[in-house]
Amino acid sequence: MEPRPTLTLDVCWRIAMERAAAASFPNEACGILIGVQSEDGWRVVDVLDARNTSSKDPTQFFEIDPKALFEAHRAVRVAEDARKVVGYYHSHPTSEAVPSAYDRAQAHEADKVWVILGGHDASGQVVDQTSPVKDASSIWDIKAWVSGHSSALGFGPVVIC
Repeated sequence: MEPRPTLTLDVCWRIAMERAAAASFPNEACGILIGVQSEDGWRVVDVLDARNTSSKDPTQFFEIDPKALFEAHRAVRVAEDARKVVGYYHSHPTSEAVPSAYDRAQAHEADKVWVILGGHDASGQVVDQTSPVKDASSIWDIKAWVSGHSSALGFGPVVIC
């Protein structure tokens, strides 16, 4: 069995995504993951929040503001180091942290990591997403996926470290 890739995600970045998701509730939050990639996976070095510009129902869909995406790519290009846009994050305020049909259709780039913050915990219960994040214990179910895989989801699971 081939080992699954890993995503190294410091607690500060996890909390930043949780805060953005809570602030956007009941709408989907979204953002950009800046990091470095190795043979084993990815390490996040920055999380950039982005405005959800979806013209569809923002409680069910997201689209990262194109200006924020352009600025993120420009910033990593001028940084002149190994960092790059390694992926994206978004929330599913009222569903699980698994890629939706819309997510699968929108994942045009292979080998990008997608962090999804689900509004249901591992037992399937709805969590209170409006609670302030005070420590490392999550009020969201957070999972990572990599796009471009041949699984039924079009995504492969990624282990968060």
